[in-house]
Amino acid sequence: MDLQPGRDYQFGPFRLSVSDRLLYRDQQLIHLPPKVFDTLLILAAHSGHVVSKEVMMGQLWPDSFVEEGTLTQYISMLRKALGEHGTWIENLPRRGYRFTEPVLLVPEALVPEAAPESPAAEMPPANQRRPMPRLLLIPAVMVVIAGVMLGLKYLPTGSEAAGPTEAEALVLRARGLLASGPSAADLQTAAAVLDQAIQSDPNSAEAHGWLAYTQAFQYREALVGIDTLRAATSHVNQALARDPASPSAARALVDIHHLSGRLTEALIVARTALENNPESTEITAAAGEAYFRTGLYERAIPLYQKALATQPENRWFRTQLARMYLFLGDHSKGLEMISSLPLSEVGPFGMVLYAVSGSMDKAVEVARTDRDTGLVGFFGFFRGCVLAGAGDRAGAERIWSEGVQLGESRSKEYQNAFLHVWMGQRYAELGDREKARRHLQKGLEIDPHNAVLLFFAAETEAILGDASAAARNLQAAAEGGFLNLPMVKFLTHPMFAFHAVRDDAEFKVVIAQMEHKLSDLRTRF
Repeated sequence: MDLQPGRDYQFGPFRLSVSDRLLYRDQQLIHLPPKVFDTLLILAAHSGHVVSKEVMMGQLWPDSFVEEGTLTQYISMLRKALGEHGTWIENLPRRGYRFTEPVLLVPEALVPEAAPESPAAEMPPANQRRPMPRLLLIPAVMVVIAGVMLGLKYLPTGSEAAGPTEAEALVLRARGLLASGPSAADLQTAAAVLDQAIQSDPNSAEAHGWLAYTQAFQYREALVGIDTLRAATSHVNQALARDPASPSAARALVDIHHLSGRLTEALIVARTALENNPESTEITAAAGEAYFRTGLYERAIPLYQKALATQPENRWFRTQLARMYLFLGDHSKGLEMISSLPLSEVGPFGMVLYAVSGSMDKAVEVARTDRDTGLVGFFGFFRGCVLAGAGDRAGAERIWSEGVQLGESRSKEYQNAFLHVWMGQRYAELGDREKARRHLQKGLEIDPHNAVLLFFAAETEAILGDASAAARNLQAAAEGGFLNLPMVKFLTHPMFAFHAVRDDAEFKVVIAQMEHKLSDLRTRF
């Protein structure tokens, strides 16, 4: 990608201002010598690709000869400035260097104001630095107005009232497919339709933005590999380059941050987008999801309530509110949210809500439904937990076994970190420690500092009975920004992973640390 002057770029906790030639970590300025900054520019502009040493030296010193060791020295200085993220600069012997972290174009309206520079802006000691935060499971919150009303909303006015262009019509069709919890087939069709929209109009920011959203959703569902998530990053960049205020691009950017474990970054984007467009139901729900993922339920619930008031029949908003009430222990409010829904539409959290509130018969009915799409993801895992809690251990193991069989098949086709950690959970429940740990390792090899993956690793270790490893992984997840404390506490219920470690001293220490971090986050947001 060509870095554009006047624009800002995000990679992990860092923000790069091309025009001002400044690098920030969160809101703190990092001082870089001019040539070191230029080295970063070259690597970031070619993120994901190998840049030969000859090319780099030619760009850094176009009119003079320097020794290769000088470049090596600048690379070393850059790695030191990036701290623990210096590993993003990969050295490929006899080939060159590659910057492995995706670089995202940040819309101007979403760039947070930097804090005043101070002596405290220096890099903290290594033992105080948090690991790179990377994504969480992000369900779809994009909802469209059905039928004619959806079309009317986007019809041009005046002399242009003839109707939407071909690309606009295709985007509308895709949005319909993505509404309220799309199936795997819906996602595949939507991606194909949006590809067609981009072919019709390559400059359509909304087509690029919605395609990025769809691809991120596919990755979350373990339907595609990490390359598709990287493609989503590319489409977000293209959308924002065409329209810095694109709502679909902002929404997709929130999801990409989530999937990469960058929970605080997702919250910044969602909050700022909401401030700039407070009447958007989609952005309101997206901000609600971002607050939920970071454990700030008191901010998330009113946002989802506002979205539901706008669209009272929206199933997704209802089930997400039920999820939060479930984790907070307010079962009556949770049941109120899903009481009007048929059992086939209450989703995984509605199923669990029925189970813990005393309606186990309804929970089991949901768990025993044949939903292939839920075998690999967290829905399938919770289905097994509910059946085991109801005394049907054989039924639970059957569902988990079907999930790992499907997962093993998919893992031969593509690399997906969430697929591996979910398989690790199932193998742990099935008593296969070797395969459980092997898949955990594979998932973390793909995305080693992802806070959400580390949380799932903590769950898996708890299932395996290793309280110390569970506490270590949960602490690493919290250091990376995973602070959904109500959910962690809920998972100490007898049906779920953390029940076995709830009284462990190390686990209690981590919970206390999470409470402190969540309090700090609350003061910031």
